[in-house]
Amino acid sequence: MNRSAQRKNEHLSLFEKNYNLQQKNDFDEIRLVPDLIPELGLKDIKPKIKIFNREFPHSFFINAITGGTAKAKEINQQLATLAQKYDLAMAVGSQKIALKEKDTRDTFEIVRKINPHGFIIANLNANQDISQVKDAIAMIDANAIQLHLNSPQELINRDGDRNFLLSNNISKICEQISKPVIIKSVGFGISYDNVKRLQNLGVKYVDVSGKGGTNFIKIENQQNFSHNLDYLNDWGLSTVESLLINRKIPINLIASGGIRNPLDIIKSHALGAKMVGVSGTFLHPLIKKNPEKLDQLISEWIEEIPKIMLMLGKSSIDQLYKTQTILSVKISNFLNSWDKSF
Repeated sequence: MNRSAQRKNEHLSLFEKNYNLQQKNDFDEIRLVPDLIPELGLKDIKPKIKIFNREFPHSFFINAITGGTAKAKEINQQLATLAQKYDLAMAVGSQKIALKEKDTRDTFEIVRKINPHGFIIANLNANQDISQVKDAIAMIDANAIQLHLNSPQELINRDGDRNFLLSNNISKICEQISKPVIIKSVGFGISYDNVKRLQNLGVKYVDVSGKGGTNFIKIENQQNFSHNLDYLNDWGLSTVESLLINRKIPINLIASGGIRNPLDIIKSHALGAKMVGVSGTFLHPLIKKNPEKLDQLISEWIEEIPKIMLMLGKSSIDQLYKTQTILSVKISNFLNSWDKSF
């Protein structure tokens, strides 16, 4: 097994080692104001969304997880099966390894074979050139592509990238790729300035992917035997913070990072997210060799989301954007400090 494939499997093992469903994050700092006189019935609740010029029955999707090894292929096969069953969009993990190692392409191609008519999202680092982007899309006949921004992870990785001259490349990709281009953080959140800059480059979709879920700085640090960089484990903005500071920008925000349950999904929409991506919470049952548990979990989420919407008196995802929210002192202080910084 080459070093790239070994790292892929190490990431899965370290994810599981660090996984904690009960982990607190900034979603716990948000409260929603209930509506006890909603004048609605459960049959009136429609949790569907329209994004990427397509309508989806559910507003959450399977976000980027893995690919590149036999273990990853099995996980992608199981995820694709459930994506097809529940008509969920699905993003694959970074395909960079498949561009270099052709014998790993099938670990990604399996997703399209299992789900021939589903909405599949390709995934590459934002510094890959246009030909590599086209190859990644063609590999899985993708409907869209994520370009991830992960400079902190790369810099801690002893073999990672060291140059991040990205603006011209992102602009060129947006101009030349006809499919939706999603710019995605990788657990570090994203600032207002960055989102505005991306908007000016032609980007229409931004996945804020904040800290609060899988911590790739911590994972990379656990693979780095020459330096101890634990002091960077809290680097970045949370998903909640990223949504709050960017919600007024006219761009399609996607929330991911620390999504643990249906209430986190509803809170994400209340904070301005158009769509919500889930990775770690869905990966955990598969690492434990229990795809049936993940099947049950997704089924339960689909049943529970409309109930929470009804408890808020909101019949659609669009109405959730107008939900009254109560912010904790911690988040209020963050927003106050952020406002004063301009």
